[in-house]
Amino acid sequence: MKEIATPLELNRAVLAQKALLHAQGIIKLLPNLKGGDARSAMWGALCVFYARPFMRSNRTLGTISHKLVPRELRDVHEEIIEYRNTIAAHSDYNTEDPSEPVNGVTFMRSDEGISVEIINLEPSEELLDNTRILINSVLAMITKLILACLNEGPASKYPFKSGRYKLKVDSKDDWFEPVEKENKS
Repeated sequence: MKEIATPLELNRAVLAQKALLHAQGIIKLLPNLKGGDARSAMWGALCVFYARPFMRSNRTLGTISHKLVPRELRDVHEEIIEYRNTIAAHSDYNTEDPSEPVNGVTFMRSDEGISVEIINLEPSEELLDNTRILINSVLAMITKLILACLNEGPASKYPFKSGRYKLKVDSKDDWFEPVEKENKS
């Protein structure tokens, strides 16, 4: 596990932690949802939040390493990323199996006309259990990296006083800048 050495890396780690905390919150709700649109939608949201720290985008500050994923959970990690990439965040046509509904949608024709049926794609209980373990494992490692940086690493040299600070991502030496409290008058 590589140490956090720059403000940019610290920012990546904190953003990853935030996304994984959202995924963790969703996975706590999923057992209470018993099938249907809400459960399917929450699973999709969880996949998007979980995958966010590992994905590149045009405006990204970077990604976290896939090496943070425990070996024994890499297949679960890949399944979540694939679901995010093909169903939850994008609508990729599945040409591998033409008998399957495309992205969970089928069309039906009857005497009344044509209707659309959306098939809720839901995870198995085993996948949910493994996803919970995965999220908690990756979150624990990221949190450990952040705390090491703040308590023992480069950021520990900053002379903190009581107050709020923002991270200066583009700085090499002066990592933090005090944030003035807003005057609420």
